[in-house]
Amino acid sequence: MFGETFDTKKPFDFISVLILTAFFFIGCATPHMADIPSTAEPRVEISKLSTDINTAILKNVDVLAASEFKKSKSNLNQAEMDLKNGKPQNEILDTIRVARGYLIEAYSKSGNKEAQAEGLFAARQMALKAGAGNISELRNDLNNLDSKVSDKAEKLSQTKAETLSEYQNIYIDLERRAVIATQLGQSQAKVNGAENDKAKKIAPNKL
Repeated sequence: MFGETFDTKKPFDFISVLILTAFFFIGCATPHMADIPSTAEPRVEISKLSTDINTAILKNVDVLAASEFKKSKSNLNQAEMDLKNGKPQNEILDTIRVARGYLIEAYSKSGNKEAQAEGLFAARQMALKAGAGNISELRNDLNNLDSKVSDKAEKLSQTKAETLSEYQNIYIDLERRAVIATQLGQSQAKVNGAENDKAKKIAPNKL
């Protein structure tokens, strides 16, 4: 018995390794579910989470930890749909717990990365506040730039200053374009309104 060696190529051992590996990846794929009481009102929790997700955008968490943020937003959308469709409260709350868990992970992953490129992220916020994400002709440009910044998020400190400066300038340009588009839209609305008012004044009275 002593000195006996085990055949590491046995099918059973191989299958066991596969099962353990699968459990490992499943565990890594699902975040720690946030602690929300079972008596919580789903509608209230959804509203609170929606506010917290919007706050995370203001802190650039959506680009600094894009994967976790998107999963949080996706689960929030699912919870909203489940509430609308009358799903059981416990199922909706579980989805919200997962969504908030991903948001917590997103904050943890983003850490203090924003401080490594303050000018860049300040410019991004100015573009967002100017409405670049709400203007159809600018939305794709903003999303493409956000994607590039997100790809650099893990190694911001190692990214060339020229690259960060280039991205910052594009955000600044997006802000400028958004302001112009908004002002043009407001001007056009005034023109249309004035024309409508004029048309009403000269329209013949109906008997």
